[in-house]
Amino acid sequence: MTLNDNGAFYLANDGNGNAFTIGARHYTGGTLKAQAAILIHETAHGVTVAGFQSDGGGTIKDKQAGKANDEMVEKNCRDLIEGLQ
Repeated sequence: MTLNDNGAFYLANDGNGNAFTIGARHYTGGTLKAQAAILIHETAHGVTVAGFQSDGGGTIKDKQAGKANDEMVEKNCRDLIEGLQ
């Protein structure tokens, strides 16, 4: 797994004033909750979670798959992410 050092794992915005938000709950980039959501999402790809879809391209279909994946993370891991301080 590789994390973009210019992306939402570390940063709240893209440097042009555009905010990074992560997941179904739109966690602010660079926060612990955003980092947890990203790591859970990417780990789900790596361990081939049933129902988790490929979303690595830039197509509309990939964006829809990414949204569905984020909703799966929300459904199954919300308590874990929300419990982080």
